[in-house]
Amino acid sequence: MSIGVRPASEADAVAACDVLRRSIRELCLADHGHDEQVLSAWLANKTPENVRAWISSPSCFSVVAVEASEVRLFGLIQHDGEIQMCYLVPEVQYRGAGKLMLRALEEQAARWGRKRVYLTSSVTAKRFYERNGYVQS
Repeated sequence: MSIGVRPASEADAVAACDVLRRSIRELCLADHGHDEQVLSAWLANKTPENVRAWISSPSCFSVVAVEASEVRLFGLIQHDGEIQMCYLVPEVQYRGAGKLMLRALEEQAARWGRKRVYLTSSVTAKRFYERNGYVQS
């Protein structure tokens, strides 16, 4: 099945929130180590209302990746060039979907005239970003 990336809409908020929460809970084990206190703190602002606000914010650009009409990834970049979110569900991990989403965010930064894109990576995503040309500064 093919995966397509498109700008997120407010109608995607609930599904995108589910992607965020599943990705953190199921894939970011190296970061939270099943510690419920760490996990709760990380998930606290991952609500449909907050995701809807992030999607509609004029200071951000967000995308979703969709497979068979299901939202599978959510990414967000700030106008200053900071990628703040790049999360996916386990079903699409290692299928190139993350790279597609990362490129869409980088392309938006270029349209804004940003020469530099940066992020703070989780332990889990560090190798993904390194494989895609990001270096720790």
